[in-house]
Amino acid sequence: MTGWFTFPPYDSHEFIARTLGRDLEGVAARLLDHQVLSNDRWSFLVAAPGTAVTGTLLPTRLGDDWLLDDAFAVNLGYFRRQELQVVTADGVQTAWAMLGGPTQSF
Repeated sequence: MTGWFTFPPYDSHEFIARTLGRDLEGVAARLLDHQVLSNDRWSFLVAAPGTAVTGTLLPTRLGDDWLLDDAFAVNLGYFRRQELQVVTADGVQTAWAMLGGPTQSF
């Protein structure tokens, strides 16, 4: 299953419904070797060996990748969408995650 790994503040029902056009229920997940950094506008995932981020794995469907790219301004370099492995109670799953993009400085 490919899903979307989300974390606070992007895991609120309002944000998800506004971004994907529907409310979703997900499962608890952990993204290993990453951490959350924030600047004055955004929170980002960045690679950080030995750390982990707790979040939610949401199911996705055809076209959600375009909606996510638009909401996170991937074309402007604010974020970049990457497929990563997350750990859930059911094992390792593939998920999209929004990492900090090249236009952001930390």
